[in-house]
Order: sequence, then structure tokens, then C-alpha cells
Amino acid sequence: MSGLSAKFRKVITRIEIIGNKLPHPFWIFNILSIAVIAGSFFLQGTSNYVVENGNFNLIQVNNLLDMAYLVNIFGNQHENFIMFKPLAIVILILMGVSVFQQSGALSAIIRSIFGKTPIKYIVGVVAFIGVNGNLASDVSVIVIPTICAGLFQSLNMNPWLGIIVGYASVNGGFTLNMLIAATDMITSEITCSVTETMGLNENVHALSNYYFMFVGSIFLIIITVLVAENVTKRVLGCHEDNIVLSQRGSFRLSKRERAGLKYFIYANILYFLGIYTIWIYMKKSDLNITATRMITDNMVGWIFIYFTVTGTAFGLKAGTIKSLEELPKIFAIGISGVKEFIVTAFSASLFIRVLNDSNLVSWLVSWVSALFESIQMPPLLILLLFILGISIFNLFITSNSVKWVFIASFAIPIFSELNISANVVQVAYRIGDTATNCISPVDYYLPIIISLLDGYKADGHVKVGIGTVVSLALPYSIAYLIGLIILFMVWYLLGLPFGPSIV
Repeated sequence: MSGLSAKFRKVITRIEIIGNKLPHPFWIFNILSIAVIAGSFFLQGTSNYVVENGNFNLIQVNNLLDMAYLVNIFGNQHENFIMFKPLAIVILILMGVSVFQQSGALSAIIRSIFGKTPIKYIVGVVAFIGVNGNLASDVSVIVIPTICAGLFQSLNMNPWLGIIVGYASVNGGFTLNMLIAATDMITSEITCSVTETMGLNENVHALSNYYFMFVGSIFLIIITVLVAENVTKRVLGCHEDNIVLSQRGSFRLSKRERAGLKYFIYANILYFLGIYTIWIYMKKSDLNITATRMITDNMVGWIFIYFTVTGTAFGLKAGTIKSLEELPKIFAIGISGVKEFIVTAFSASLFIRVLNDSNLVSWLVSWVSALFESIQMPPLLILLLFILGISIFNLFITSNSVKWVFIASFAIPIFSELNISANVVQVAYRIGDTATNCISPVDYYLPIIISLLDGYKADGHVKVGIGTVVSLALPYSIAYLIGLIILFMVWYLLGLPFGPSIV
């Protein structure tokens, strides 16, 4: 933007430079593994006492720079890789989402909703779909702004408004949702792996943060509309002459797409009737598991089945899927989008293993806990500082799962010593992780948004770049962070449950 201050441009450019200089997450985790092994050598024998269940236990750092250990750990890397649970979850979810997206169901549903919405409510609908967009995984970060640009142009509205509102809501609200999404399952699974490894008795599942995330989603929808109406529209008003606008056009579905949506609805009815039937059977059976737990413990499988069944039903009727023989290829398309995560998971699994074997986390936890106790800092203040720290860190590394694999290894044990549950820490992390997504200059999808804005400008308009996107998205990011922090503080102080407790 032409009015962007020199200092602001300098800060954005600096963040971009630093972020681009960071090595690939694969190398980051390998470097961290080497650092842990080296640290264990220099700190070997260092010990500290912690109180557990009224008893004093000695925590001592183990030296990993030992030939026998190194031969064993590097010779059995495949076992660490296989035991890295988040990997299987990511692959399975994206296979299902691929069917939902490649069949055209996602696009048809969004356009169907938009096509029936009065113009005065269109921004609110975009905000609603955007905040809940992570149901379709990160593909929504591309799909929603793209569809919004065409939609706003067809309605003779400013397409830049559609792009920015779509991008800010879907990316800035990525970890929140009114329904259970892949982010809930992946994040909770990483948390579970840490709590289990550390021997912490925590009840963590995909619904652990659901109450807060549901209310938080409503908060973000309202905030998005307020910022769009009171800030973005005013900012873009002065550029109205430079934006390509068209006459009101059609945003209708084809005859095949309408038929596909009918079958999509039928598939939904059959799916939920099936779930309900299984739930009733489990309640009446003598199996040693509660009916609700059966659903939550297998949430990944149910989500995969849902996207696959409903997406296939739409595709077969709409003609986008010719036969079931195409499904394996569509699954492969979904997996191709997670190739880098698979590679990163390989080095991340090694890092988690050496970190636990070194006992460095337990030693660090005991030291940090003693520090917090000595300065007597209120737990809520520590959590708020944690949120702010994550929001800054997120400017340089935006991947939710990659950051949480690393941060959870330290944060959960440290907060556990302060009697703060893993579920609360997870909520705090997700707030910091989501609010600054839309202003990160190293976000994967930023070039696509820049291209979209560039495509909807008139010749001679000021050059569109990273600063353009960041300056337009910044009000949303600030408002999201402030709004979610206030909600978190109220929630925490009132002692409200962040999600259902399932045993």
C-alpha cells in the first residue's frame, strides 16, 4: 500500500528475510537432535530434585554421546518413524479431504451458499465459511479467497475485499472451528504423544478444546465482519477506481452440480444414521468402552470416512468421478500435498526420541518450574506471555504441526509442574499459532494471494507485494489476537471447561 510507513515496511521485510533464511524444518529438527546429543554430553550428571506425589525424585541428564546408543538410535530410525502417530493422521485426513475437494463438492457447497445470500450479508457469510474453512484442510486457504474474488466481482463489489476477508478469516482463524477438524486431531495427537512419553496422566482427545474453539469461532466471525466493515472497506475505498469491477453476474451451479449436492445430502443422512446406529449398539453392548469414547477415540477414521463417502457420492452424480476406480488416484493427490511433512516427520521423530532419552526436558522443567516459583508469577500471566511468544514465533514458521511437535515437548511438562493441564496449554498455543498466520511473510500461500490481488487490479496501479497483503490483513490479525486473549482470560478466570471430559 502506498501509505505504508517506511518503518512498517522495514519490519515486514526483516521478518521475511529472517524467515527465508531459516533452513527446511527437516534440517531444523536434525540440528536440534545434534544439539540435544551435544548438550547431554556437556550436562551429563547434572541433576535436580523434583517433588512428585510428596516424594523427592532425582532428575539427572543422560549422556547420549555414546557409541552403543548412537548405533542403536540411528540403526532403528524406522521404528521411531513408524511410531510417530501424527504422520498417519495427517495422511489419512488429507486422503479424505482430497476426495471432497477433487470431486468439486467443496466448491459447489461454497458457491451454493453464496448464490443464495443477500449482498448485505455476503461479508458475514464469507467470514463464517472462512473461519470454518479448515474442515477442508489448508486447501481452503486457496479455494475460499479465489472463489470470493470471483463472487465479489460478479456482485459488482470490490474483489479485493473478498480476497482479504476470505484470506484473513480462513488463515487467521485456521485452528478454530465449530466442528471437529483435522487440526483438532493432529494437535491433540501430538499432545497425547508428549503426555504419554512424559508419563503425565492427562485426558487429551480431539474434543479437548471444543467448547472454547466453538465460542472462539463465533468471536472471530463477528470480529472479521467488524474489521471488514469499519477498516478494510474504508482503506479500499480510495482505490475503488483501480480495482476491476464488473456488472452483476451469475454464480449459479450447473445441473450436474445441483444433482451432486442432492446425493451429498443423502450421503450425509446415511452417514450420521450409521454413526447413530453404532452409538446405540455400543451403549447396549457389554464391551468395555463407552459409546462416546468409541466415537472420540476413532475420530480420525470417522472423518476420513465422512469426506470419502460424501465426496464420492457428490462426484459420482456430478460426473467429476467416473467410477470408484478413480479413488486411489484421488487419494494419491491428497498425499502428494503432504510430501514435505512426511520428510519432516522423519527428522522430528528422531528429535522427540533423543530429547526424551537425554532427560533434558525433565531437567529443564525442574529448573524452569523452580524459577517460576521463586518469582511467583501468576499462571495466567505466564500463559499470556506464552501466547504472545507463539504469535511472534509463528511469523517465521507457520506450520502448526511442525511447531507444536517442538514446543509441546517443553511447554507441556513445564506447565504441568505449575499445575496447568495440557489441554489449557494446547488452547493457549492454538491462539498464538492462528492469529498471526495471515500476516506472516513466509506463509506458503502468500504468493497465491498476491497473484489474486494483482489479477484484480487495473494497469498502472501500485505494485502488489507482501506489504500489500500484510497491511490489509494486519487489522484482522491484531483484532483476532486481542479478541481471543480476552476470551481466554475470561474462560480461564471463570474456570470454564475447555472441552468435554471423556473417560
